Amino acid sequence: MKPSKVKILMASSVHPWNDVRIYYKEAQSLAKFADVRLIAVRNRASSQVPNDRVAVEFLPANGFQPGNGKSSILRLKRVAMVMRGVLNGKYDVFHFHDPELIPAGWLAKLRGKKVIYDVHEDYKSSLEIREWLPRPFIRVLGVVGRAFEYLSLRVFDRFILAETAYHDIFPSQRCRIVQNYFCAATCHQPTPRDNHQPLKLVYSGALTAARGAVDMLVAVKRLRPEGINVTLDLFGNAVGTQVMELIQEGQSKGWLAYHGFVPYHILMKKLPQYHVGLSPLRDHLNYRYSLPTKLLDYMAAGLAVVASNLPRTAEIAGDTACAVLHEPGDTEELQQCIRALLHEPTRLKLAQSGGHAISRYSWATQEQALFQIYRDVLG
Repeated sequence: MKPSKVKILMASSVHPWNDVRIYYKEAQSLAKFADVRLIAVRNRASSQVPNDRVAVEFLPANGFQPGNGKSSILRLKRVAMVMRGVLNGKYDVFHFHDPELIPAGWLAKLRGKKVIYDVHEDYKSSLEIREWLPRPFIRVLGVVGRAFEYLSLRVFDRFILAETAYHDIFPSQRCRIVQNYFCAATCHQPTPRDNHQPLKLVYSGALTAARGAVDMLVAVKRLRPEGINVTLDLFGNAVGTQVMELIQEGQSKGWLAYHGFVPYHILMKKLPQYHVGLSPLRDHLNYRYSLPTKLLDYMAAGLAVVASNLPRTAEIAGDTACAVLHEPGDTEELQQCIRALLHEPTRLKLAQSGGHAISRYSWATQEQALFQIYRDVLG
């Protein structure tokens, strides 16, 4: 696409500014033909913007635990700050990423702007795994939120869906799919690693019970008394008392390293030093048919993969022969999968298969889909 004077205001009141989909994929791609301004949450671990192609405006970070009343107040404050940007900013397209910003989208439409709502997850199903929310409140919030989304289908110019399965929820002609495929611009050539013991396991992403953190930590913990020399490195923020207790136990015994959040471009430099990537998601509706993006990251880094046997994960694993699968939540099967990858030829075969197949899941194809959406919206 030829350069133009299109101005895009992109916003998230929930995600950190360097969220992989928002910043590294969509904002960087759109900056190839437009002026992109991103309003998103400051990441306390990393506030240094890698380049000046995208102008970033920070919203205050959340230092409170989920469910804390002050956390909810801060979220409302961030929504208000985005609303001010929508009301006062100079832009042609408002592209936002959170359901709580739907009113901001309506405000942008009142100003005569084009509006795109980027749906990252099944909002209604995602509420079910937020343990700090009261059950009756979850049901009410889910119904009200979905009603707002359906109403907005009549108002906004496009919905962008991160998953093919979301077309069943939003079967409108205004919806387009842009999947979270792997961004080659962040990839680093896998380097030779020591393939002897200890077996180096790695996990990247949020560390929650719903994402299988407890299952993973328990499985690795139980392997140690068997005399299996295995270590586990964790990249991501931990949530929940049980998760933190297991992490602290692993750290005290020397088999676990907890790194916290690491920016994506740095994470992709670190992953090639490991042998096996873990993706132990539980079988929740919000994850069941979702694209396992960490699986793609591990493939690109040249790792063998152990993952939950969920439909979309199984589809990719079958297509690429990169992983061994276990039933979600089954720590015994998870242990068996890790034991199987102590066999170096098996591990290397999976890693090589995944590395050869990653080009099938390139962000370049989704970038073109994103560009087409903007061509359609802008006319």
